[in-house]
Formats: sequence, C-alpha cells, structure tokens
Amino acid sequence: MSKRSLLVLICVVCAFTGSGCATIVAGGPDAVFISSTPTGATVTIDGAQVGVTPMTAMVRRNSQMVTFSKAGYQDISLPVQKDFNAWVLGNLLIPYGFFIGLIVDGVAGNFSKVSGNLMVTLPKTESGSSQGQNGPDSIAAWLERMRKYAQLAQADPPDRK
Repeated sequence: MSKRSLLVLICVVCAFTGSGCATIVAGGPDAVFISSTPTGATVTIDGAQVGVTPMTAMVRRNSQMVTFSKAGYQDISLPVQKDFNAWVLGNLLIPYGFFIGLIVDGVAGNFSKVSGNLMVTLPKTESGSSQGQNGPDSIAAWLERMRKYAQLAQADPPDRK
C-alpha cells in the first residue's frame, strides 16, 4: 500500500469515527426564544448581557444561568433548562465508532441541548407605594420566604447536648 493510499485511508477512518453524531448534526449553540412580563427586561446569560426581551438568543450548551433585570422589578435568575439530545443515538449507526462518537459527544457537551423557550414574570420591587400590593401570596413575598429559608438552611445548627 502506498503512502498516499494509507493517508487517504486514515483520513476516511477519522472522518467516520472521529466525530460524534450529535456533534456533527446538532452541535449547538441553540436558538432560544426569551420573553418576560413586562417586556423590556435585560437578559444576561452567565454574566454576559445578550439583549432585551422579547428576543431570540443563541445559547451555548454549557451555559448555566439566565438572569432577567428591569428597573422597578426584582431580578430573576433561572438555570438554563436542558433536554436530552436525541442525535446522540445516531452513534449507534456507526460501526466500530459508537464508543468514539459517545466520547466526542460527551467531551463536546452535546448529550443535552438547550430547551426552546424561556418565559418569566418579573415581580415588582417592594417600595413604599407597592408594598401594599404585594400581599403574603405574591411572588415577591414567596421569593423573600425562599431567601430566608436558604439562609436558615446554610446556617450552622445549634449544638444539642
């Protein structure tokens, strides 16, 4: 076998076994429609400002947190929702490349994909004029109870004797 034939053979083998199916077909980033009530909230993904709602953003699959902020409203932070990427199953179609394809898809972070829509309602901040509107069942009151619960959960328990 000549050196040129060997090189072509190596390139063909690498092309078929060196990539994962999900990485080739649907490697990301994913388009996500982002909206808020009220509209006009600033959207930040992992600390980088990406725009103002409503908008469609290209979200990387390794993104962790989306934050919404608007003057007069409380900031809301949500984890990026991800679903299983069914293209990973395409690795089953590649003989002898199944394990290599899984490894490539795993290293590239393509076992999951970002969900398609993200909608949020921002609660008004509690000030002197809006405090009466946010009763004990309001989102703002619920968020405050969750903050206090998180603080209590992180506090050291008292010594019991």
